[in-house]
Amino acid sequence: MTDSKRTIVVGWDGATFDIIKPLVDKGLMPNVARLMRDGAWGRLESTIPPLTPVAWTSIFTGVNPGKHGIYDAMVYRPDQKRIVFANATMRAVKSVWSMLSAKGRKTGVMNVPMTYPPDEFDGFSISGMFTPDGADDFITPPGLKAEIEGLFGKYMIECRQESDPDAYLKLIFDMVDYREKVCLYLIERQAWDFFFVVFVATDRVQHFFWKYLDPGHPEHSKYGGAIAQVYERLDAALGRIMEKAGPHTNVMMISDHGSGPLNAAFFLNNWLLKKGYLALKQDMASALRTKKGSRIMRGLARSVKKVLPSAKWSRIRPGADASINAFYSLIDFERTTAFSEGVTGAIYITPGLSLAQYRDVTGRLIAELREIRDGAGKRVIEEIYRREEIYSGEHAMEAPDLTLICNPGYQVIAPNEFLFFKKDFEDALFLSHRWSGRHERYGIFLLKGPAVRKGVVLDNPRIIDVTPTILHLMGASVPEYMDGVVLEDALEPGYLASEPVRYNHDAATDQTGAKKLSEEQEREIAEKLKNLGYME
Repeated sequence: MTDSKRTIVVGWDGATFDIIKPLVDKGLMPNVARLMRDGAWGRLESTIPPLTPVAWTSIFTGVNPGKHGIYDAMVYRPDQKRIVFANATMRAVKSVWSMLSAKGRKTGVMNVPMTYPPDEFDGFSISGMFTPDGADDFITPPGLKAEIEGLFGKYMIECRQESDPDAYLKLIFDMVDYREKVCLYLIERQAWDFFFVVFVATDRVQHFFWKYLDPGHPEHSKYGGAIAQVYERLDAALGRIMEKAGPHTNVMMISDHGSGPLNAAFFLNNWLLKKGYLALKQDMASALRTKKGSRIMRGLARSVKKVLPSAKWSRIRPGADASINAFYSLIDFERTTAFSEGVTGAIYITPGLSLAQYRDVTGRLIAELREIRDGAGKRVIEEIYRREEIYSGEHAMEAPDLTLICNPGYQVIAPNEFLFFKKDFEDALFLSHRWSGRHERYGIFLLKGPAVRKGVVLDNPRIIDVTPTILHLMGASVPEYMDGVVLEDALEPGYLASEPVRYNHDAATDQTGAKKLSEEQEREIAEKLKNLGYME
């Protein structure tokens, strides 16, 4: 393969031009500035909802969630009567690296979310977010894990979240340092035609430190620059990655969603309860009453957790699966017409309604939800989507009946979070949240390469356009089943004339032979998401 078709994708989870542009204008992100000057760029439209497992899966498959089948970090399974955490075994279509591998391209995948268990392909893989802590097979091929850890120490998929800002910021920088070192090593030492690496530090720092951007915050002077510092550190890493990849390599930068301020959580299920759509077998306060145990037992548990490996701790502590599924077991389905599960504002209508009843219930819900206002009179819900309005494909009927998108400053909180986080019940519609930054719909897209136009601002590229564009840049045809298109506006007319977009009839089905996760692995993923705040 010629260098001009060699491609590296650098993902910054949650990155937004709202942070990048001011830093670029001040000259503080020279490498991103070079991509913008010498390539094509624009705001990248995310999925609905703009959530990590949903969006990254659409990025590397080129399809909407109705085809790949992942709608949330926590997936409602009505046939199993339980909630499970999303993982790569739930993905119903092939990844871009599997497609390229089948065409003879050597590929490398590093820390991309939703890639555990790993696909089987010709190349190397390091799984990303949603990998259980106790897994020992998240790096392939065999031997690569020992090689990396022998040089750089124990592999760091994710840093833990600390309540102390100084401690957490240090861990975030340590995570970036480690990831950059391994990334540069793999670029140089492994054979690859396509390399996809994701840095999650942007997302983590924004969730925790966004509140400090407010000049009125008492600690603004101390932590108001934390987000910018992480972006600048990642820009330096980007420069070294581009240099190592070579001047003729296509460089693509993307994020799965943007970010913005979060002021309050909206307790959707409490609203459904008060409006008569949801009925419980006992009152909400009793249903969500948590048992925290004695101070002595809680202290003992903390001590044991510190000295035991995570895999052993997960065997003896209370199962996270029971916590996240406790609320579901308390729903009185005989008297319930609608309830919410997951972390994004998904509403499910209980089965058994006639078509007329279904339309009546969803119509009333949409009308009433649009009118919800906070104490200041501000509308809380930006949009409510019916399933068929945003999803299509074989798995569309598995999607929630309605999906809510909150107005800026708000995010839905789910009832199982009270149980999972041992959070005291509050009989209110608006609650505090452990994050101060939330996901927004528009992320980033930048592309530079020999066939790419210079200084072009793209009009609304979409997440589903990423994989078709990668395939075309690498000389491969695009499967017709994909929802995305090649971003031709980013490419030189002469290049498109000599290499027009080609299509194929390849099947969408993913046949990677990925194994199912054990209950222990699901518990470990649950504990990791709990620490990150992904359910509150």
